[in-house]
Amino acid sequence: MSEKIIALRNIFYKGFLVGLAYYIFITLLYVFNKPFFVSIMANYYMVDAKDTYILCGYYLGAIELFIGCFLLIPALTLHLVSCTCKKDKK
Repeated sequence: MSEKIIALRNIFYKGFLVGLAYYIFITLLYVFNKPFFVSIMANYYMVDAKDTYILCGYYLGAIELFIGCFLLIPALTLHLVSCTCKKDKK
């Protein structure tokens, strides 16, 4: 039972690390290419600059919320459960 919990915990941790790397990549890409990104949004989707900044803020916030709530919290919970299972066996 403990091995399955540890394997599931490791999957959540790896998902968290991949999500964190994606979040950092997208944030840096957005920060350093704001004018280019805003011009693409204005030409293709007819969204002005102010709305583009708001949409990007919502998108980055949603990614951060997903990474924290659906990947990190279960991984930490499974870590605590696996630690208590190991202590109970000893």
